[in-house]
Amino acid sequence: MAKRVIELEPKHVGGRFWYALNTARWGQTKGVVRSLFLLPSVQQEIETILQLDPKFTPVYALAGHVFYEVPGLLGGDLKKAEEMFRRGLE
Repeated sequence: MAKRVIELEPKHVGGRFWYALNTARWGQTKGVVRSLFLLPSVQQEIETILQLDPKFTPVYALAGHVFYEVPGLLGGDLKKAEEMFRRGLE
């Protein structure tokens, strides 16, 4: 459903957030290898949301979790995770 919202209204921040969140969660349930194929899509949606509305607090929690859970070799970073969580709290 969220993907359809994005297709109809590309700048809809809520639709993009739910698409990124659902894609990330689906990747978690399908195992490490499959989730790695979904990672670029999730990261792109996070970047797009931050460009559209940097005050959209939930995206910082999602970004923090992505940076926290992804292995370092694939872009995970504890410092960036903490930074995203702190920005969300601000």
